[in-house]
Amino acid sequence: MLDYEYERWGEEHVAMIGSFVTMHARLAVREVAKVFGVPPGEVNHFTKRLPHRPVREILQAIRDLPECRNLPVNDDPWKTILQVALRLDDAPRHMGIHPCGTVISARPLTRLTPLERATKGIVVAQYDMNAIEALGLIKMDLLGQRGFTTMALALDNIEKEVKEVKEAKEAEEKSSIAPDGATPCPKPREIDFDAIPENDYATCDMIAAGRTIGIFQIESPAMRSMLRMMKARTLEEIAVALALIRPGAAEYGSKELFVKRLRGQEVTYAHDSLEPILGDTLGVCIFQEQVMKIAQTVGSMSLAEADLARRASAKYSGRQDRERLQMKFMKAAGMMGLTGAQREEAWMMVEKFAGFGFCKAHAATYADISYRMAYLKTHHTAEFLAAMCSAGAGFYHVSAYVEEAKRWGIEVRLPSMNHSRMEYTAETGADGRRTLRVGLMQVKGLRLETILTIVRTREESGAFRSLEDFLRRVPIERDEIEALIKCGAFDKMGDEVRATTRPEMLWRWNLLQGKKQRESPRLRSGLAGSPPPSAPLKTSGMTDSLFGVTPDEEASEALEGLPTAEYTQEQKLRYEREILEVCVSGHPLDFLSRNGEVWSDELAGLRGKRVTLCGWVVTYRHVGTKNYRNMMFVTLEDQRGVYEAVLFPEAYEKYGGLVFETRALRVTGRVEQDGQINGERMEALKP
Repeated sequence: MLDYEYERWGEEHVAMIGSFVTMHARLAVREVAKVFGVPPGEVNHFTKRLPHRPVREILQAIRDLPECRNLPVNDDPWKTILQVALRLDDAPRHMGIHPCGTVISARPLTRLTPLERATKGIVVAQYDMNAIEALGLIKMDLLGQRGFTTMALALDNIEKEVKEVKEAKEAEEKSSIAPDGATPCPKPREIDFDAIPENDYATCDMIAAGRTIGIFQIESPAMRSMLRMMKARTLEEIAVALALIRPGAAEYGSKELFVKRLRGQEVTYAHDSLEPILGDTLGVCIFQEQVMKIAQTVGSMSLAEADLARRASAKYSGRQDRERLQMKFMKAAGMMGLTGAQREEAWMMVEKFAGFGFCKAHAATYADISYRMAYLKTHHTAEFLAAMCSAGAGFYHVSAYVEEAKRWGIEVRLPSMNHSRMEYTAETGADGRRTLRVGLMQVKGLRLETILTIVRTREESGAFRSLEDFLRRVPIERDEIEALIKCGAFDKMGDEVRATTRPEMLWRWNLLQGKKQRESPRLRSGLAGSPPPSAPLKTSGMTDSLFGVTPDEEASEALEGLPTAEYTQEQKLRYEREILEVCVSGHPLDFLSRNGEVWSDELAGLRGKRVTLCGWVVTYRHVGTKNYRNMMFVTLEDQRGVYEAVLFPEAYEKYGGLVFETRALRVTGRVEQDGQINGERMEALKP
C-alpha cells in the first residue's frame, strides 16, 4: 500500500501552490465566538458588520464605522471575545489554495516539496509562492475565470434549444424543401462562438446603453456608467473602458481626466514628445505599454529599465531600484527641457499608474470576450441568463439576474417538481417565447442527494402525478418537503382534478406524517397488543406506500372542511425571499406605497437634479478616501432598473448602517453626470 501511494504521488509533476489562510477581523471573532458557545445566528449578526480588515484594527473600525455603533462590544461575552481575538492577529488558521498559482517540475514534485490532496482532489504544494520561488521551481499564474463557465453553460443551453427546434421541425415535416418546391429550407446551426460578427448593431446598442449586467468584466456599476459616458460601440472603446477602471488608473486620475476630455476639454501634453504616445487616448496614460514608452522616451531608459519602472509602484521592485530609476528619469526629462512640474507629472504617470494597470493585449482580450458574451445576451437572453444564474459567477447576487430577466421581458417560472433540473434552464412557453425556470439548486436546505434523486426518478419513471405520488417515489426530509411546497414547486401537478393550494398540501403532508407516526408502532413487533409482522394491517381504505398508508376518505373529508385559501401575493413573495432568495412572483417593492418617487430608468433625463427613489439593496462596498475617511457605494434596484448611490463620508456617517438593517430603502440625492446618485439622505422602508 505504501509503495503504491509513493508511486501514485511520485507521478505528480504539476500542482497548485498552497497559501496560508490567516486570521482577519471577521474570521478571528467568529472562531472565538464559537468557542464561547455563542449561537450561530448571533455570531452572524455581529460579524457581518465587521469590515474585512486585520484583527488589530477591529476596535478602531468599531469606533469609526456607523454599522458597528450598536454592537454590544462592552458587554460580555463579546468584550472578552474581542480581547481574545486581538491576540490572534495574522495567526495561521489553515492551509488554502492559491487562486491561480501553479508549480511545474520536470522531476516528481514529491522529491522537491511536500504535497497534500485537497478535499476536491486537487494536488496542492504545502509551501506558499515565496517558498516555491526560493526552491527555484517554475511558478506560473493560470487564472481561472468563472465567467468562462457561464459562457460554456450558455452555449450548451443555446445548442440544446437548436436541437429541440430541429427535432420539432423534423417531426412536423419530413421534407427540407420550401413550399415552392425548389428552395431548400434553412437548417438551424449550432452557434460558432468564434464567428460572432464584431459589428452587430443590436449588441453595440446594448453595450453603449450600459445594459451589460451579467457580462464578463463590464457589469459593475462603474463599468456600466463608463460605457454609457463613452457610448462605447467598438472593441477598442471597450478595451479603453476596461483599462480605465483599474486601481492604477484610478489613483492617477485617468478616468476623470479622460471623461472631461471626452466631453470637450482641450487635450494637452506635458511635453510634445508625449503626443505620439498618448494621442490615441486623448493625452491620458491608460495602458502599461504607454508607461514603458514614456519611460523610454522621456527618461532615456532601456526597455529593461522601462519594464522595471513599469513595476516600480508594485511589490516586485525594491526601494533602491525605484529611487535610482526616478533620479535617472528626472535627469533625462530635464535634459529634454521639461520643467519641474512637467517632470513630476510624467513620473507620476509611470509610478502611480503602472503597477496596477492593464497592458493593451490584456484589455483587448477581455474586451473581445466581453463583446462575445454581450452578443449571447442580446440574441439568446434566456439561455444566457439561465447560465448566469447557474454558474454563480457574476458581480451580483443571483436575484439581480432574475430581475434582469424580467426587465428583458422574459417570464421567470418557479421551481417545479416536473420541470426543474438542478440548474436554471430556458424553456419555451405556450406563446413560443423563451422563459427562465428556477433550478432546484436555488431551494434553500434542499440536499444535493435529494435533487439528484428527484431528477433521476422523474426521468426513469415519468412525471409526478400528485404530492402522494412524489412521496411514494422520493425519500425526503420534513424541512425539504415544506420548503418545496411553500415556494410553489408543487403548484401544478399533472393528475390533480382541481388545483390544490399550498396550505392544503401542507395539511395533507402533516396528515400523512401523523398517520405514519401512529401506525409505525403497529408495524414493529414486540409491542403489547400489536399484530405479528406478517399479519396484514386492518385499516379502512389504506394501501401500502412509503409510509405504510395513504390518505383515506376520512382524511380527504377532513381536508375539505379545513380553511385552505391560497397564500396572498405578499405571503408568496415572503416565502420566495426566505426559501429561494429570489422573488419570482413579483418584486420586493411591489407592495410599497409610492409618493412621487422617480423610477431608475428616468435618471438619464434628470442629471443635476435632486430626486428621491425607492430601492432594494443588491450589493454595497466600502471605500477609503485619501484623507483616511470612509464612504460607501450602494447598488440598488427597482422594478425598472439598477442604479448606484454614493454615500460620501458625511452621509455615510449618518446612514451607512441602514444597509445592514433592511434591504428596502428610500434614497434622496442629486443625480451626477455619470448617472450615480450623490446620496444625501436614506431611510428604511418596510417591504
